[in-house]
Amino acid sequence: MANLQHRLKPGMFAIAHLQLPDEPLVSVPKTAIRQDPAATRLFAVAHDMIEERIIRPGPEKDGYVAILDGIKEGERVVVNPAKK
Repeated sequence: MANLQHRLKPGMFAIAHLQLPDEPLVSVPKTAIRQDPAATRLFAVAHDMIEERIIRPGPEKDGYVAILDGIKEGERVVVNPAKK
């Protein structure tokens, strides 16, 4: 935490409330996601075919992006789809 006005002194403490998700989030490697002005998408493998999915991305951490909508746990994705 920045202390630009030097109001925080050694020995002081604070109480913080963090909002954490109730359930673990599905996440995919950032390289699996393609974003353009129209939508954010990825490619999933379903029934031995590739399906394009429009997704709603969530927070990013350590090279992975949480997916809030558009893919379910256990589904396989294409990690490095070719760029157009």
